[in-house]
Amino acid sequence: MSWSIVAGALPLQADECGSRSLCLPTGIDLWRTMTTVPLSNLQSPYFETNMAMWKGLYPHIGEHLSTQVRPREIEVTILESGGTIVSCPDPNRRGAKLSVRVTPDTIKEFIRQADESSQGQPKFVILVGSLAGWAVVSLAKQIERDQQKGWLIVEPVPSLLYAATFFYDLSSLISSGNVFWAAGPDVQGEIDFLLKDKNLFGVGDCALLVPHGEDPTVVPSYHELVRRIEQEQKDLLIRWVRDCLVGIGRRVPSENSFRQMVAYTPRTDAAWLLRVSVEALMKGMTQCGVNTRSVPADIQGYQPPIQPFVDLVTADPDFLLNVNLSMDFYMRTPLWEKMRIPKILWYVDIPDYWRRVGDWNLPELTGGNMILCYDQEDIDTVKSWGAQHVLYLPWAADFLEPATPRENLMCDVSFIGSVFDQRRQYDSFSPQLKEFVDRTIEKVYSTYSEQRLRPPHFGGLVSSETLPETEKHLLLDVSRYIYLEVNNRLRVDAVRRLLRFNLHLYGQPHWKELLGEKNAEKCFRGNIDYSASAQVMASSRVNLNVTSIQTRSALGPRCFNIAAQRGCLVTEWAEGLDHLFQPGEGVVYYHKVEDLPDIIERCLTDSPMRSEVVERGRERILREHTFRHRAETILAYLHSHRDSFFNS
Repeated sequence: MSWSIVAGALPLQADECGSRSLCLPTGIDLWRTMTTVPLSNLQSPYFETNMAMWKGLYPHIGEHLSTQVRPREIEVTILESGGTIVSCPDPNRRGAKLSVRVTPDTIKEFIRQADESSQGQPKFVILVGSLAGWAVVSLAKQIERDQQKGWLIVEPVPSLLYAATFFYDLSSLISSGNVFWAAGPDVQGEIDFLLKDKNLFGVGDCALLVPHGEDPTVVPSYHELVRRIEQEQKDLLIRWVRDCLVGIGRRVPSENSFRQMVAYTPRTDAAWLLRVSVEALMKGMTQCGVNTRSVPADIQGYQPPIQPFVDLVTADPDFLLNVNLSMDFYMRTPLWEKMRIPKILWYVDIPDYWRRVGDWNLPELTGGNMILCYDQEDIDTVKSWGAQHVLYLPWAADFLEPATPRENLMCDVSFIGSVFDQRRQYDSFSPQLKEFVDRTIEKVYSTYSEQRLRPPHFGGLVSSETLPETEKHLLLDVSRYIYLEVNNRLRVDAVRRLLRFNLHLYGQPHWKELLGEKNAEKCFRGNIDYSASAQVMASSRVNLNVTSIQTRSALGPRCFNIAAQRGCLVTEWAEGLDHLFQPGEGVVYYHKVEDLPDIIERCLTDSPMRSEVVERGRERILREHTFRHRAETILAYLHSHRDSFFNS
């Protein structure tokens, strides 16, 4: 990649700060022959791409740069010390020139300010002044990494933005959903347009970054600009609430046909269960004639801009859906109370754990909340919180279309199961905490078949009272560590007992360390995507399931999908599972892990029995365990309790 003067090439190289300066070919003393280069005499590898992006995404900026800026009036001076000076006509003073000096030091200072603005709560960051257009490329990685922030880049001098468009690859920043641009002599008009066009309201307090060395006479106007933006976006939010939320809140029961559902959908791989739960239930709703819309969201404390909330509300939903986390986990706002429509929360895990993760306070449980539990053992817990609408909704089969068995996947037994490498977290524990978790893990693991202690408290073993005094704030982290470690041990125990069979094992690489290299070579096949797992189920004579310890009388998604794929499911018995599958109806239960090899052997050798099991299992799935059945259950409840959702 090179820059070139029309008369000859001048290569461009990056310095340690990410800024760029023209470097001279060996043997040419340009500093003595030419210190200033008209921009019109240079060629750029980025300019055409950047201009196409401007015209496509910010047409008014692209039009202004194309028609109003004169490249021959922009001059670039190359500094021997490194860096450049860009000069152009001053739009505010006739006949005067505006010069901007960009050096490694100014770039460093600008990035330091940006780093300071990143401290604390998520903010909306405004980069304003001549340097913004130049330094923003140095902030590209930070902007990409910190998705919790919005960035407004204000360049009052179009000629300087033109120069930045010429010198830097801005395409990813122009197209970023987190970065917004305002440029030109009427900056305030541009910003007003952006606030409305891009729904930039509800962003909260703004942080201002002013370039080092900016003209001190104009800095007060920048602060005034920020104050105006903060006030304007708050006013817009109020008007938007009035127009959107109030309309929904005034609905009467007869106006809600429950035909429009909107759901938050996590995007991260770590949230795969939440994501597939939402997507599967949306499919079922669609089959029932409900229009569905997915709004992307993330977990792990991510607080996105208000855009997902805007998308959700402007879809004019009849009811909302989320999995494991209440709606306001993704968007903390009292506006949820204004939406007098059913807000459905489906727990596909232990409710008490996820309620603590989401910091969902008891007073927030109103008549508009409908809570679904995948495990019927959790119904009483949720009712004790004061919830008025609680419904049992187990998982169902997501893969109804039979997959074609593949020869390379065929085996006697397959197991798809997660194990987690937690050694780094364990190393961070204090000696007292290590002793506590070791003791607790051993207790939970050794008594699991008799007591089935569940997280987060494990029958009182883990609480703020039992944790070491200095570690009480780590309650949820410690609980999750113990839960995953016990799961690891139970799964490794089951797999070790089946190593004599033709076993295919799928999951994280940590399996190899837990089993040992020699055993792993026999059976470990690596990770597999959820969407590809149906072929494994259809290609295996027996499919093992080792239920995670947070489950009491429920089955996870793979169990239903195995039965749907005519797979022979072998899983551990728990009281109450017969309401999902009777023994021999798609599933063979084992009561003790010691019995597992004999049960597997029987399933493999008794082909007539295995054939009857798998056919009865698929029949049961199609009769009552599809996501259409689950959607019908929800819709029937909504219609039968219509008045209570609006009159409470």
